[in-house]
Amino acid sequence: MPSICKEANTRHTLPTESDEVLAFIGILLTMGANHDTSQSTHDLWSEVNGRPVYFSTMSRNRFEELLQMLRFDDKSTRTDRRETDKLPPITDLVRLING
Repeated sequence: MPSICKEANTRHTLPTESDEVLAFIGILLTMGANHDTSQSTHDLWSEVNGRPVYFSTMSRNRFEELLQMLRFDDKSTRTDRRETDKLPPITDLVRLING
């Protein structure tokens, strides 16, 4: 599972509730569906030219903060796992999805 809370604790960031994580994932899915991934978050969160679905869900600063903290693996063991695993940051996530 994503470890936003663990990374947040090291950065002294506000705690993340499950509803906020779901909103964050919803924004990522919406960005993909709308082909918005190549646009800057500044443009997407603009109240003039952006999409209301983004700025009405969460602030741009909070979205960027969560994006920077999102981890799918344990950074402290990543180097060791890299010796036998080509994609250690996402291997556990892929296994979780594939069941």
